[in-house]
Amino acid sequence: MVKIKRCPIPPGSLAVEKEKKHGSYSENDVIEQLRKDFHDKCYICELKDLPDAQVEHLRPHYNRRMKDRVFDWNNLFYVCPHCNLVKTSAVYDDKILDCCVLDPEDVLYHIFEHGQVKIHGKSREETVQTEPEFGQEPEEPE
Repeated sequence: MVKIKRCPIPPGSLAVEKEKKHGSYSENDVIEQLRKDFHDKCYICELKDLPDAQVEHLRPHYNRRMKDRVFDWNNLFYVCPHCNLVKTSAVYDDKILDCCVLDPEDVLYHIFEHGQVKIHGKSREETVQTEPEFGQEPEEPE
């Protein structure tokens, strides 16, 4: 995950679609602007050139009950189908870092250990839920 500079102007279709009973938050202008802003990469795994990219909500909208979140430009992210499916688990609700607000490199560090990359938070308060093993204390960076 890398820091993303999102276009500050929402695509026009979001306001139009929000007024509809069953409006879409993934019109072509939204997808295209997200693709540009996220450098054609999934914001979580950074897989590039996604042939089947999806528009994902960082903060859940609970089956459209929170309509403001459904159409909030700052809540929409470019994601691959795999990461979008994994993130649907309620354990991640409101717990993924917003890479358009925070620079992940400021709050996370990674180490290569025993053939695996392990990611830890630099601060327990900001990243405890982002770590894969929630109950363990992070190792200090060297």
